[in-house]
Order: sequence, then C-alpha cells, then structure tokens
Amino acid sequence: GRRYIDLYGNNCHHIGYRHPRLIEALRRQLDAVPFVARGFTSEPSIAFAAMLRQAADLPDAKVVSARSGADAIEIALATARAASGRYKTISFYDSYHGRSAGALSIGGRYQDQLGLGPMLPGNIRIPPYHRHQAAPPADDHAACARLSLQVLRTVFEHERDIAAVVGETIRNNPFVPPHWYWPEVRELCDRHGSLLILDEIATGLGKTGSLFNFHRFGIRPDIVCVGKALGGTLAPLSAVLVNGDLALDPGLNIGYYTHDKNPFCAQAGLATLGIIADERLVENARTLGAHAACRLDELRVSTDRIQEVRVAGLMLAIEFAGTDAAAIAERVYRTCIDAGVIPTFPRGAVLTLSAPLVITRPELDSALDTVAAAVRLTLAS
Repeated sequence: GRRYIDLYGNNCHHIGYRHPRLIEALRRQLDAVPFVARGFTSEPSIAFAAMLRQAADLPDAKVVSARSGADAIEIALATARAASGRYKTISFYDSYHGRSAGALSIGGRYQDQLGLGPMLPGNIRIPPYHRHQAAPPADDHAACARLSLQVLRTVFEHERDIAAVVGETIRNNPFVPPHWYWPEVRELCDRHGSLLILDEIATGLGKTGSLFNFHRFGIRPDIVCVGKALGGTLAPLSAVLVNGDLALDPGLNIGYYTHDKNPFCAQAGLATLGIIADERLVENARTLGAHAACRLDELRVSTDRIQEVRVAGLMLAIEFAGTDAAAIAERVYRTCIDAGVIPTFPRGAVLTLSAPLVITRPELDSALDTVAAAVRLTLAS
C-alpha cells in the first residue's frame, strides 16, 4: 500500500507504468495478430521500423528489432564484422553494454567478467571520455576526453583489423562528452575504415533531452542501438539501426530471430514513440532537467561533501566526496527509499536519479526535496 516516486525504473519508464494509450494499443494487437512466425513480417513491424528511422533521421537505415539491449549489441557486433571483414573492436573502460557474452566482452567493468574466463577475442579497451576511478583526482572530464582520443589514435596507428569502435554516446551516471569528442572519433573511424557503433540503450529516446543523443554531436553513426524504454515497460523491445550504405551480403540473416518481427512488441514500440512525440516528453526532459540542475547545484554548494552534480535531461547524479563517500551514498539511498523515493542503487560514491519523462514539476520537486533531506540527514549523523 505504500506509494513511491520511482527515480530508477532501470531507465525503462519514460512514459511511466501502464500508460493508457499503450495498453489500448496492445489490447487491439492481441485481438488482431499477436505473433508471426520467423520468416514473415507484420504491418506493425513495418510501421515501427519506418517510425524509428524517421525519429532517428536515418531514412535509409535497416532496422532489426530484438528483445533486449544485450541482443541489440550482439546484432551490432555481428553486423560490424560482416560489413568490415574484420574482427577487432575498440571499447571503453568503465562502460556497460549488457550481460551476454559479446556485450560483456566489450564492457569495461572488471567485476562484470569475474569468474567467466576468456571472453570474445579481439577487443581493445581505452580510457573513457570522462573522469573515472583510475583517473588522477585532479583530472577533469575534458582532460580525460583528450587522453581518450590520444590513446584511440595510438591504437589505430598500431593495430589492424579493427571492425568498429563501440561506445555509449552519453554514459549513464550521466557523463556527457565535450562537443568535439564524437566528431573526432567519427573522423578517426572514417580514416581507418572502421565502423562507429553507438549504444543509446540506457540513455536514449529522450532521457537526456535529445531523442537520439548522437544528434547533439552532429554525427551519423554506422550502427546505433536503442532499447529499455522502447517497449514502454510492457513489452521487451530493443532495436538496431544499421546504415543502409554498409556492404552486407544479401543472404546474411542478421536479424533472423524468433521474435524479430513480433507484432505485439512492434505495436508497443509504435505506441511508445508516438506518446513521446505527442506529449512532447523530450521537451519536458529538457525543461525539468534544467530546473533539477539548479536544485541540485543549490544542494552542492551547501556542503563540501558533494564533489560534483551531473545533469543530462532527467538523468541526474550526485557524487559525494571523502574517504567514506561510498558509505554516504548508500545511506542516502536507503533513507530516500524509507521516505518514498527510489533512486538507482549507488555505484561507489555516485547516487543516480533517473526520472520518467512524464514526471511533473511538482512531483520532481517533491522527489528532490526528499533527496536533499536525505543528504542533509546523512551528513549530519
């Protein structure tokens, strides 16, 4: 019987839970065609692919749908190998792309691979574009981005057979790279004949104030992956958009999965994209994100125990300072839950808040009041 404001949602709850328009669309689909066998397609699947291409402004892209973000990453990796004739990838330390074998192989968090033995061969990791645990405390994000590019150039100079660079356009927590970072990576990929795969599974579809994050950097990826929020929390759905110019064998069935053209899941994607557009939820994320940034900055300047606040739309983070920072973050997390607000479980010293795009300003203010009170209570104890 308790009520919570969910500032976690695993980045899936952009349109909230049980949006009536989505439920009605899925009921209609269940009464029509709920499933098609592999090798066939359906009208919702075709319409969904067309809407996704239009939203991404990639009119010639091929669209493959899948059920999870990890599936999407696997499809992207296979596509890059097939299109390039190469097998190596470059990815980033501290990154996360899912828990399947290929996704874990390119992920950059050591603890995710514990006990699994050798992973997929050919992956090379480089420093990320943001300050991270291994970076000197004095380094800022721009310095880390410059180092990341320097290492990337070195790898390209000394390695061959690199099929793709794989990275999160905006890193969860959230870390937004400098405006020049991805254009530089795009240029290096073009120069060395490698593809650029961007993972927007956790941070895409409006969460950070852009429907697709690569738009804000003025680049065109070869492959982009989206997911999580795409099914509106009611259907498992992800998608891969592949540059139509890539040279792929026509007989290569990259998306030949049992539920690739599932009309029920496609209808969920159609309805979710329509709701995000019609209710102007991306604009809401930008507006309320700017408001949240001001609120969190007021909290930051009120104490010396907050090292940094980071805001990208409705993805917010508070990073605590001090030798006990991780313990503080966890205590704040548990205090928030007791008071009716659910943040993301802390990662180290960072408490992340991921608000749904449908949240109202009074709801957001109420949640931020709770977070601020939890911080003050924890620091005072």
